[in-house]
Amino acid sequence: MSTTERPTRVAPTRRRLASLDGLRGAAAVVVLVHHALLAIPVLARIQADGTATGTGPLLWLFTHTPLHLVWAGEEAVIVFFVLSGLVLTLPALARPVVWREYYPRRLVRLYLPVWGSLAVAVVLAVVLSGRSGAGRSTFVQLWQTASAQDAWHDALLLGGVGPLNVALWSLQWELAFSLLLPAFLLLVRRGRSLWPITVPASLVLIAAGTLLQSAALRYLPIFALGVILAAHLDDVERAARRIDEHRYHRLMWTTLALTATALVTARWTVGGLPVGSPALRAVASGASILGACLVVVLALHWDPVRRALEGPVWQWVGVRSFSLYLIHIPVIAAVALLLPSAHAGLAATLAIPVAVVLAALFYRLVERPAHHLSQRVGARAASSPAQDDPIRSPVQRSAG
Repeated sequence: MSTTERPTRVAPTRRRLASLDGLRGAAAVVVLVHHALLAIPVLARIQADGTATGTGPLLWLFTHTPLHLVWAGEEAVIVFFVLSGLVLTLPALARPVVWREYYPRRLVRLYLPVWGSLAVAVVLAVVLSGRSGAGRSTFVQLWQTASAQDAWHDALLLGGVGPLNVALWSLQWELAFSLLLPAFLLLVRRGRSLWPITVPASLVLIAAGTLLQSAALRYLPIFALGVILAAHLDDVERAARRIDEHRYHRLMWTTLALTATALVTARWTVGGLPVGSPALRAVASGASILGACLVVVLALHWDPVRRALEGPVWQWVGVRSFSLYLIHIPVIAAVALLLPSAHAGLAATLAIPVAVVLAALFYRLVERPAHHLSQRVGARAASSPAQDDPIRSPVQRSAG
């Protein structure tokens, strides 16, 4: 019998979501570590091949077991997608959505920091254009193929991205989801009764997208899962409370955390099996998304994780996570090119604090002003005489 004191459940207020800001910061750091490690040639090869076969037992363990979590870059982006689905849906559940205000605000919020990051990438690419790529990882060599002209294509966030800032691939789907938010809100119009259908359907679409190599099928349903989760936060709260009240609550939470880790890294675990199967990889892909959703739940309700994510360090990183995500690729490549190719490990190590410092500067000079401008643009659009009566979202209409 457990004699420990039960954790105090946080009331379902805005404070409860502070841990999600910390989770966003943690996910950004995982992406940063992931790409920093790709400055090391052998790790870049593992990422490209999807297997660590023939590299030694230590690298195999950190690639094909749940230890991969520390550099699971794409999986961390999946957590971003779930979070976006959740946090953009919550306001629509609470009050009428004025779409004339939402769209310009959201577009300014996304595009201006993206353009700022492309400007940083162009400057670094031009300054370092004469550096030799000999002996560098394929990740760094790919960045060296970028040109200033790539920025014009990437700036639209349409039709793929070039090598200048490959991290922008995820922003294409963030943009698509933001534009399609009214359609996604239809999922929660009767969410409480339809989730047994919409959740499995989303996972099936994700698996199908993996099999068919369709990025839209693979990524857009991830946002849908975040939307559904937002509509059921109270249900999740009640389930978490029941776990907290159980005599074995610590064991249950720990088991959920281990399960989430195994699910998130399932794609890489399957990659280490001796028999390759497209169907198995597709199932593992769906499992990783389910694990990402569970990570969000743990961040909200598992007391030790929630308290850590609400701490000052992760809150600070979380506020600057978008800036860190936007500029870390060119910073890593630049640090790698400034050092001799034989010191790739040192470059990977140094690039991490350098990227954090520059992200803080980028946040102060670019992202925060862009955020304030987006709010002013949205407010001006909302106060337009043509918008006297706010348009209600499908959620509010269904609520009567």
